[in-house]
Amino acid sequence: MNIGCKIHKQITTVMKTISDYIGQTIKLTQPSFFKHYYELRAGEELIATLAQPKFFSSSAETTGSLGEWEFYQSGFWRSDIEIRGKGKELPIAKFVSEKWKSRGKLELPKGESFDIVSKKLAWTIEVYNSSQIKILSFRKRFSFKTVLEINIERRSELLDKYPWVILLVVYIQLLNERRGAAAA
Repeated sequence: MNIGCKIHKQITTVMKTISDYIGQTIKLTQPSFFKHYYELRAGEELIATLAQPKFFSSSAETTGSLGEWEFYQSGFWRSDIEIRGKGKELPIAKFVSEKWKSRGKLELPKGESFDIVSKKLAWTIEVYNSSQIKILSFRKRFSFKTVLEINIERRSELLDKYPWVILLVVYIQLLNERRGAAAA
């Protein structure tokens, strides 16, 4: 006697963490000079996007495997940037820049943090954990469109937990460039 049975295979997808990209070249590019839209790619793989919904907007939205997040300035005259889940009201993190310096602290839940340091003469940005160990480095390439090469220096559970930090650094850089252009 042959009884027909349906066998369902459960397909599981393994989500990559941001630390899995160690040793790979990750690039953030601006496909069109005329749009405030950026793509984060590892080779041909699209990891995430960053878009500013309006031309003069001081907010940005991310989509992709890093999650859906909103970055926004907490006040008109303030340079602090808050981060919240898309469609949420309350921020989960805050970037506070130091006055007159090209550095700041990203304050995360549970007292965790990253230090973000911009070295303008070398066109680099570096992200350090609370033990002052370099986790990420960004290098800007000369182009009319935005091009950043990103290196993940070492594995970090905190970066894997908050992978949107990469796009936040890009957003901070874009705001700084806009302020510099307005001052010129």
